[in-house]
Amino acid sequence: MRETKVVEILASAAQIGSVNSAYIDTAAWDEAHVFLVVTAKTSTPTTLDAAVTYSFDYGTTYAAPVTAEPFTQVTGATSTQCLKLTNLGKGFRVEVTMVGGEAGKGWTFYIEAVLKRLS
Repeated sequence: MRETKVVEILASAAQIGSVNSAYIDTAAWDEAHVFLVVTAKTSTPTTLDAAVTYSFDYGTTYAAPVTAEPFTQVTGATSTQCLKLTNLGKGFRVEVTMVGGEAGKGWTFYIEAVLKRLS
């Protein structure tokens, strides 16, 4: 029986610095579609980098960035992207890094996932 669940990872908000989401438990799920939706850019930050990093010990530690699943780097005012993840392990979080941001300058974005159980 197929089942899906929508999870809000980071709520829509203006962010002016780097942020990590909370741990998302995926042990009971087979697949995830993770969406990054950027709706605005304020002034002069240069890039927004986001990546899914995995944890195999329920959020205590996260795999090295080399094993992360990156979104395409954002430089413009809007962007909509989706990562399809099929090797979920125990869970993950999303790490967002902004380069060139300073007080009052950043992006407005949100991240959500659709988790799927395929059997």
